[in-house]
Amino acid sequence: YWILSRVKYEIDTYPRWEDLVSLETYPGGYEKLFAVRLFDLTDEKGELIGRITGDYLLMDAEKGRPVRIKGATGPLSVLDFPYEGRKIDKIEVPEVVLREQIRKAYYSELDLNGHMNNAHYIRWTVDMLPLEVLKENEIVSLQINYNASITYGVETKLIIGKNEAGNYLVAGNSLDDSVNYFTSEIILRKNK
Repeated sequence: YWILSRVKYEIDTYPRWEDLVSLETYPGGYEKLFAVRLFDLTDEKGELIGRITGDYLLMDAEKGRPVRIKGATGPLSVLDFPYEGRKIDKIEVPEVVLREQIRKAYYSELDLNGHMNNAHYIRWTVDMLPLEVLKENEIVSLQINYNASITYGVETKLIIGKNEAGNYLVAGNSLDDSVNYFTSEIILRKNK
């Protein structure tokens, strides 16, 4: 089975109401243990307006360990080439906390495996931004590193801070900080 381990969303130009956009996806190769999947978002003219890069792990269901993509045979051989694009780096937990909040995973946020769906990690991350920041800025890039699964009823301490570049970092930890469920980085630009 596949696990999304890291994902980075980048948007150059936001589509407007009723604009037609296309999303094309294709394999990007392997990067260490990851299978990289790429997504291109284009406008009606076919011009690239955004991209998504996803790092996936293929897990052996019996052993619970990742399957190596490099040198794979059979159907996986289509992924057996090195990824040459931008890498998705590890995101650290913010050292200086600007604000924290406790959230609980509800049934409506779960996927078929009983884990919180990756779309809800995005919502939880963006919800940590102050409203005045969202009113004055738009998101250029949002990256999430999924480090451990959040399941039904799990209470998560969300913290927000900034890194040296001034970008917002959000982390979801267990209440006692012994488990980091996810980290994310949000890059903003002033509204046009």
